[in-house]
Amino acid sequence: MERLTNEQRLQIVEIYYQNSCSVKNVHRLLRPYYGRHNRPCESTILWCGFWAGGIIGPFFFKDDRGRNVTVNGERYRAMIHDFFLPQLAELNLVNMWFQQDGATCHTARETMNMLKDEFGEQLISRNGP
Repeated sequence: MERLTNEQRLQIVEIYYQNSCSVKNVHRLLRPYYGRHNRPCESTILWCGFWAGGIIGPFFFKDDRGRNVTVNGERYRAMIHDFFLPQLAELNLVNMWFQQDGATCHTARETMNMLKDEFGEQLISRNGP
């Protein structure tokens, strides 16, 4: 997992909010040569959690050799369990809701069961509570 400095994290959050909550420009910040006309052969898959006080992450999906990998249900659950939940516990947030999009790895049965166990009714997702 690669770590960003607090300054880089703040820059990501600022760009996200300045651009109507669009991840397009955040992606360009993280991969400056990314674009329609100059798309790299290799892609980077990352996950970030946004909350009013800042950003959790980013988490880069890589294999044991450090190579980029696609996200499947097993990798997504491992990231939530091993990366996100420990950082979330450190923040000690009250009345937190977890929201995600409808990507297949996010809505797989095992993933949804894990998220429902963790967040209960405070989960916003396709196939949510």
